[in-house]
Amino acid sequence: MPISFSQHVDLQCPECHAPFRAEVWLIVDAGERPNLAARCRDGTLHRVTCPNGHTGTLGAPLLYHDRTCQQLILAVPPGMDEQQVRAIHAQLMPRLLENFIAPFPAYLNQTQVVPQELLPIALADDPQAALAEHLQRAMPPLLRALQEFITADSQDEAKAILRAHPELLSDEADALLAQLLDAARTQNDTNAEKILAEHRDLLQRARREGIEAAFAAKSAAVSSHFFQKELLMGVTAHHDE
Repeated sequence: MPISFSQHVDLQCPECHAPFRAEVWLIVDAGERPNLAARCRDGTLHRVTCPNGHTGTLGAPLLYHDRTCQQLILAVPPGMDEQQVRAIHAQLMPRLLENFIAPFPAYLNQTQVVPQELLPIALADDPQAALAEHLQRAMPPLLRALQEFITADSQDEAKAILRAHPELLSDEADALLAQLLDAARTQNDTNAEKILAEHRDLLQRARREGIEAAFAAKSAAVSSHFFQKELLMGVTAHHDE
C-alpha cells in the first residue's frame, strides 16, 4: 500500500473564476516519492495553476515522512489553531502507521510541527542558514537596505548602496534609525548604539550636503568602529518582534 496520500479537490480560481480540479498531497514519504520530496523542499508541493495560467498556493496540511533521516514533520497552513493541528495529526497518522510493524520507531512519536511556509527550511541541509536567508528576504525593504548600508565593507560600497537606495535619505529611514537607536539603548548595547548613531549622522549629513560631501567629511575622522560587521542583528531582531 502506498504511503504517500493525496486527494482531488474542486477549486475555483480567485482571479478568473475558472473551475478546475487539483491533486492535493496530504502525506509524502520521501523514500517512496523523491519527486514530491523535492517539491516539499522547494515549497511548490501545494502550488496549483488554473486553466488560464493563474497560480497560487493552497493552504493544506502535509505530513512529511523520511524513514532514512528518521524525520516526521507536520506542516500546517496559516490560521490553524492547536486543536485543529491535533485533529489533523490524528487523522493522518493512522494512515502512515499502516505501513509500519509494531513496535514503531521512536521518531514516529516525535512529530515536528511547522508552519507550511517554513517546511523548506525544516528540510534544508542547513536549517539555521536557511532560516537566516528566509528572515533576510522577509525583512522590510527599507530595513534590509539599511542593514546593507551599515554592514558595507568599505566607504565606496556604502556610497554605492546609498546611490542605489535613495530611500535611505528619507524621513522614514531617519525615523527607523531613531527607533533602532532607542532599542539599542534599551538593551544597553553601546557598540550598536555607536554604530547606529554614526550612520544616522552620515545619512543626515548626506541629506543636507550631498553624498560625496558627507563621505568626504567623514573620511577625515572615521571611527575605527565605523564599518564593523557586527551590526545590530540583535537590535533589528528586537525591532521585528
